[in-house]
Amino acid sequence: MSRARNRSKASFLDLPAEIRNNIYSRVLICEGYVRVMPQAPTKVAALVLLRTCKQIHDEAASIFYGANSFYVSTRKDIRHVPGKKEMFPDLGGLCTVHNGLSQAGGLIFPAPRYHVYLTRLTIDAKLALVTGPRSGSRPPLDAFELAGHDSQRLFEELDTRLIDVYTRMRMLWEEKERRWEGKLVTVEQDGPDKVVMSISMSFFEDEAEEIATRGMWKSVAGT
Repeated sequence: MSRARNRSKASFLDLPAEIRNNIYSRVLICEGYVRVMPQAPTKVAALVLLRTCKQIHDEAASIFYGANSFYVSTRKDIRHVPGKKEMFPDLGGLCTVHNGLSQAGGLIFPAPRYHVYLTRLTIDAKLALVTGPRSGSRPPLDAFELAGHDSQRLFEELDTRLIDVYTRMRMLWEEKERRWEGKLVTVEQDGPDKVVMSISMSFFEDEAEEIATRGMWKSVAGT
C-alpha cells in the first residue's frame, strides 16, 4: 500500500515546463551581477536546485547562466623562495567557488558546458609576485614558490598562459549562434615589496541579444 501511495505522489517534474521555468526564473534571476569570489559563497541560495537531479539541473542552469551577469574576482600570490623549484599557477583550471559551481583553482568560470548560455561574464584576477618578507598574521592566498627573482620573465610566462586561457574561453563562446565580443586586458604595477599583474577578461553578447535573452526569462517569471 505504501509503495502504491508513493507512486501516485506528485513530483516537481510533473508540473508543466512553463511552470517549472517560472519557478526557476523567480528564484535564480538576480539584480545586478552575481559576484563569484573564492573566499565567500554566492548569495543565490536557490542554487541548491542544481543539485537535485539531472533534468532539474539542466533546466535551471540554462536560466541561471543565461539570465544573469557574472563577476568573478580572485587573487593569487606568487612568492620567491630561494632554492625551491619554480611553480606556476594552473590558470587553466576551473575557478574555485562555493555552492558547488566549480571546484578547482584556475581562472575559467563556469564549467565549459555552461558558456553557451552566458550573456555577460567578467573575470578580474590579481597575480602578485611578492618580493619582500612575509608580513602580518595572514598567509598569502594560493602561494606559489619561485626559484628566481626575475619578475619580467615571470610575467612573460604568465602572459603566455593567460593568452592560452583567453583563447580557450573564446573557443567556448564561438559555439554560440548569437553575436558577442571578448576582451583581455593586463596591467603590471610595481610596488615596494611586490609586483602585481592585474587581469581582466570580459565576454559579453551584443546588447540587443543580451536584452532579448534576459527579457524572455524575466517575462517568464512575470517580473
